[in-house]
Amino acid sequence: MSKKSNRGGMFLGYDCEISKKSYSKIVGELRNLKFDRWAKSWQDIVDLLNDKIRGWIQYYDKFRYRTLTNVFHRLHYRLTKWMVNRFKIFKRSRRRALNYLQYVRRRFPNLFYHWTIGYPIV
Repeated sequence: MSKKSNRGGMFLGYDCEISKKSYSKIVGELRNLKFDRWAKSWQDIVDLLNDKIRGWIQYYDKFRYRTLTNVFHRLHYRLTKWMVNRFKIFKRSRRRALNYLQYVRRRFPNLFYHWTIGYPIV
């Protein structure tokens, strides 16, 4: 079963989504990279992640747009964690770091591949 149809009932059919196993694998890979501990600059993170992000989007997002939204939400969480630990200006404030991440996205929309496609920062 999938989302509700326009007529008010449930739409019965197969929706191509990322599986729970694949989602767990990707999130585990993000966790194991631990870039929030060793990365010194944005460029280090971009060099590490852009090819992976491009591959995930090309493989999992082929049939249904925005299937990887939760994965990128986790990625943005890790980026804010890195910014809080790296820059003193945020002083352990994830909200300020998230606002700055949104600013970075507006200023450099092509920094990460998923920003180029239009995935939001949640």
